[in-house]
Amino acid sequence: MNYIAEELTGIRAAAENGGPFYVRDGEQVSDEEARERFLNGETIEAPNAGAGSYDDVLARLGFDDVQVEDWTNSAGNWRFIVSGDRFVFQENRYPYHGFKYTLSDE
Repeated sequence: MNYIAEELTGIRAAAENGGPFYVRDGEQVSDEEARERFLNGETIEAPNAGAGSYDDVLARLGFDDVQVEDWTNSAGNWRFIVSGDRFVFQENRYPYHGFKYTLSDE
């Protein structure tokens, strides 16, 4: 977990490793199901994730090599490069807790 990111945004994790995953309809899914859906373009939500949980969350979704491309937004709406040429967008779930993660080739 990146504690500096959490200190800068004030958005701290409520559970280790980002907690359970959910899909948009509110269904809780396993790590394996989340990974499959994520790779197929579905947004995955982690209500217990903090701003610095991205390393743990993305590792659980199948990406160990994560590079920050843009983390200038104070709400934690950040962009990462994974697998060398793909992007992951972390979006704050305000007014709710945690973050959403979306994979993109663009």
